[in-house]
Amino acid sequence: MITSRHCLVYVLILFFIQTLSAQKASEREWTIFRKGVDDYQAGKFNSAEKNFSTMISKLPNNTLLTANYLMLAKTQYKLNTYNESIKTCDYFLNTFPHSDYIDDIYALKGDNFYRQKNYEGAVQNWLT
Repeated sequence: MITSRHCLVYVLILFFIQTLSAQKASEREWTIFRKGVDDYQAGKFNSAEKNFSTMISKLPNNTLLTANYLMLAKTQYKLNTYNESIKTCDYFLNTFPHSDYIDDIYALKGDNFYRQKNYEGAVQNWLT
Protein backbone atom coordinates (compact mmCIF):
# COMPACT_ATOMS: atom_id res chain seq x y z
CA MET A 1 0.00 0.00 0.00
CA ILE A 2 1.41 3.35 -1.02
CA THR A 3 0.94 5.97 1.64
CA SER A 4 1.42 9.71 1.51
CA ARG A 5 4.67 9.20 3.42
CA HIS A 6 5.98 6.90 0.67
CA CYS A 7 5.05 9.50 -1.93
CA LEU A 8 6.82 12.22 0.05
CA VAL A 9 9.99 10.10 0.34
CA TYR A 10 9.88 9.38 -3.38
CA VAL A 11 9.46 13.07 -4.25
CA LEU A 12 12.30 14.06 -1.92
CA ILE A 13 14.65 11.48 -3.43
CA LEU A 14 13.77 12.66 -6.94
CA PHE A 15 14.44 16.26 -5.91
CA PHE A 16 17.70 15.17 -4.30
CA ILE A 17 18.84 13.41 -7.48
CA GLN A 18 17.76 16.35 -9.64
CA THR A 19 19.79 18.73 -7.46
CA LEU A 20 22.80 16.46 -7.83
CA SER A 21 22.51 16.32 -11.61
CA ALA A 22 23.81 19.88 -11.72
CA GLN A 23 27.08 18.67 -10.20
CA LYS A 24 29.87 17.52 -12.50
CA ALA A 25 30.61 13.92 -11.59
CA SER A 26 32.26 11.12 -13.50
CA GLU A 27 30.22 8.28 -14.93
CA ARG A 28 31.81 5.93 -12.38
CA GLU A 29 30.79 8.22 -9.49
CA TRP A 30 27.22 8.44 -10.78
CA THR A 31 26.99 4.69 -11.30
CA ILE A 32 28.06 3.86 -7.75
CA PHE A 33 25.92 6.60 -6.25
CA ARG A 34 22.81 5.64 -8.21
CA LYS A 35 23.28 2.00 -7.22
CA GLY A 36 23.30 3.11 -3.59
CA VAL A 37 20.17 5.22 -4.07
CA ASP A 38 18.42 2.36 -5.91
CA ASP A 39 19.29 -0.03 -3.06
CA TYR A 40 18.09 2.53 -0.51
CA GLN A 41 14.77 2.95 -2.31
CA ALA A 42 14.37 -0.84 -2.54
CA GLY A 43 14.97 -1.22 1.21
CA LYS A 44 18.32 -2.96 0.67
CA PHE A 45 19.96 -0.84 3.33
CA ASN A 46 23.02 -3.04 3.91
CA SER A 47 23.89 -2.90 0.23
CA ALA A 48 23.19 0.84 0.09
CA GLU A 49 25.44 1.43 3.09
CA LYS A 50 28.22 -0.52 1.38
CA ASN A 51 27.89 1.56 -1.81
CA PHE A 52 27.96 4.90 -0.03
CA SER A 53 30.85 3.81 2.22
CA THR A 54 32.78 2.53 -0.80
CA MET A 55 32.39 5.86 -2.57
CA ILE A 56 33.61 7.72 0.49
CA SER A 57 36.61 5.49 1.14
CA LYS A 58 37.70 4.71 -2.44
CA LEU A 59 36.96 8.09 -4.00
CA PRO A 60 37.43 10.58 -1.13
CA ASN A 61 37.62 13.58 -3.48
CA ASN A 62 34.59 12.69 -5.58
CA THR A 63 32.15 15.37 -6.65
CA LEU A 64 29.26 13.63 -4.91
CA LEU A 65 31.02 13.33 -1.55
CA THR A 66 28.52 15.36 0.49
CA ALA A 67 25.59 13.52 -1.10
CA ASN A 68 27.22 10.20 -0.24
CA TYR A 69 27.69 11.23 3.38
CA LEU A 70 24.08 12.37 3.61
CA MET A 71 22.80 9.13 2.12
CA LEU A 72 25.15 7.08 4.31
CA ALA A 73 23.75 8.78 7.42
CA LYS A 74 20.18 8.21 6.18
CA THR A 75 20.96 4.56 5.50
CA GLN A 76 22.49 4.10 8.95
CA TYR A 77 19.31 5.59 10.40
CA LYS A 78 17.20 3.10 8.43
CA LEU A 79 19.41 0.29 9.78
CA ASN A 80 18.63 1.53 13.32
CA THR A 81 22.31 2.23 13.93
CA TYR A 82 21.50 5.60 15.40
CA ASN A 83 24.88 6.22 17.05
CA GLU A 84 26.67 5.58 13.74
CA SER A 85 24.26 7.89 11.94
CA ILE A 86 24.85 10.61 14.54
CA LYS A 87 28.63 10.21 14.12
CA THR A 88 28.25 10.55 10.36
CA CYS A 89 26.06 13.63 10.85
CA ASP A 90 28.61 15.17 13.22
CA TYR A 91 31.44 14.49 10.78
CA PHE A 92 29.38 16.10 8.02
CA LEU A 93 28.60 19.18 10.11
CA ASN A 94 32.27 19.65 11.02
CA THR A 95 33.66 18.92 7.56
CA PHE A 96 31.08 20.55 5.29
CA PRO A 97 29.63 23.48 7.30
CA HIS A 98 28.51 25.37 4.18
CA SER A 99 26.87 22.46 2.36
CA ASP A 100 23.39 22.79 0.92
CA TYR A 101 22.52 19.63 2.89
CA ILE A 102 23.11 21.12 6.36
CA ASP A 103 19.37 21.41 7.08
CA ASP A 104 18.86 17.78 6.05
CA ILE A 105 21.68 16.67 8.34
CA TYR A 106 20.29 18.56 11.34
CA ALA A 107 16.82 17.10 10.71
CA LEU A 108 18.26 13.59 10.43
CA LYS A 109 20.36 14.03 13.54
CA GLY A 110 17.22 15.14 15.37
CA ASP A 111 15.39 12.05 14.12
CA ASN A 112 18.22 9.87 15.45
CA PHE A 113 18.04 11.49 18.87
CA TYR A 114 14.27 11.10 18.87
CA ARG A 115 14.58 7.37 18.20
CA GLN A 116 16.97 7.17 21.15
CA LYS A 117 14.37 8.97 23.28
CA ASN A 118 16.71 11.95 23.68
CA TYR A 119 13.93 14.45 23.08
CA GLU A 120 15.95 17.50 24.09
CA GLY A 121 18.68 16.61 21.60
CA ALA A 122 16.04 15.96 18.96
CA VAL A 123 14.37 19.33 19.42
CA GLN A 124 17.69 21.19 19.49
CA ASN A 125 18.69 19.72 16.15
CA TRP A 126 15.28 20.14 14.57
CA LEU A 127 15.23 23.81 15.54
CA THR A 128 18.74 24.37 14.19
